Amino acid sequence: MTESAPAELAANPLADGIPFGAKLQQLAGQRGDDTAVTVVALDGTATSLTFAELDARANQWGRALAATGAQTGSLVALAIPNSQHLVLATLGCWKIGAVPVPMHWDLPEWERDRVREVIDPAVVVDETSRWGLEARAAGESEAALPVAVSPTANGICSSGSTGVPKVILNLAPSLWIPQHGEPFLSNWTPVAQPQTIMVPAPMYHTNGFAPLLMLLGGDHLVILEKFDAALVLDVIERFRITNFTATPTMLARIAARPDVRQRDLSSIVFILQGPR
Repeated sequence: MTESAPAELAANPLADGIPFGAKLQQLAGQRGDDTAVTVVALDGTATSLTFAELDARANQWGRALAATGAQTGSLVALAIPNSQHLVLATLGCWKIGAVPVPMHWDLPEWERDRVREVIDPAVVVDETSRWGLEARAAGESEAALPVAVSPTANGICSSGSTGVPKVILNLAPSLWIPQHGEPFLSNWTPVAQPQTIMVPAPMYHTNGFAPLLMLLGGDHLVILEKFDAALVLDVIERFRITNFTATPTMLARIAARPDVRQRDLSSIVFILQGPR
């Protein structure tokens, strides 16, 4: 008698996935006026985009990236700090099926060149080019783009144990499934959604970049341009942050703030501790 493989082994968990760009468009239609992304500068100045604005701007950035050489499967190096530009460039990549690869933006020039050589990107978004891309995007149509899927959702740069630059590619395509938007704590207890997630770490790290999948699940991301312990406490109170991921060093600096016990941190549902 011939044995067949169990159905669960043959099933593709992404079979019913929604392309990331289409998922953002869906959110724009369903929750267009809700705040999607807020970026907070070191001085506390905040700028926000709704889901409708984010989708429209992502379409513009997708067209701008395509006009400068990106296409389905192209790697796009994102050598810029936490910012609206970083979010829009990433979403723009997904809109056209390109592969965003965030990289350490303030490396010494010789090391930055080595990393770029390894990535071999079709387009580089850096401190020089991002302003030109922003200007070009502003002149592009906000209309929906043809649905596209990035063959690999993103890359993350690493030197690993050898010290040699390398790019680790997420082999899953850019197809969103509900599991991508499940809060970590929901493995043990129900967690109300949407969450308001603070991103205190550089987004060229895995734990800094991963919240973009939660954004596609409908959560509000509050992104710090740069980590500062005092700012973290202010942002938690101001935006009623429900969760964030931080390194032990970050958490120690927050805990060392002299006013930490007097701050209202009651909105926090959970905190994840881990490497960047």
